[in-house]
Amino acid sequence: MIRTDAERNLVAQHDPVAFQAITTRYRGPSNARGSRVLAKCAGGSKSVGWEDELGSEQNHHAAARALANKMGWSGDLIPAGMPDGSYVHVFVPRSYADAVLAVCEARYAMRQGENNGNPHAKAWGQAITALTDPVGDYEVQFSETYRKFEQTKSTATQ
Repeated sequence: MIRTDAERNLVAQHDPVAFQAITTRYRGPSNARGSRVLAKCAGGSKSVGWEDELGSEQNHHAAARALANKMGWSGDLIPAGMPDGSYVHVFVPRSYADAVLAVCEARYAMRQGENNGNPHAKAWGQAITALTDPVGDYEVQFSETYRKFEQTKSTATQ
């Protein structure tokens, strides 16, 4: 997804760790220390001892979570393995999780027949409104996008 500068700024205002990634790398034992996982991000690093009862991915996730806790960050971390055996962990922004939940609530409510009347009076409608109000003039953005889509569609069918 390509974001405009305004969208990036909006995300950063509401979710400052949205673009913060944590990398983790295994470090074997030395004369002074046992095996460990080193977690790094732009703001700092943390070394966490290797737990033999955990698997590799769990050890890397534990190190990433320890660094996130040290930095005062919360949220879900999604890991991805790299070809060199290291991992990168990215945050699922709270705003994204809230949006997914609001959309799921709306879809469920509509399937239950709650799609009549004023949606803003319903809990799911209020959740969607709360998520979209900070975006600004989204109706103008989406109406322009929809207009372009309709033009493209009508040109393609001619």
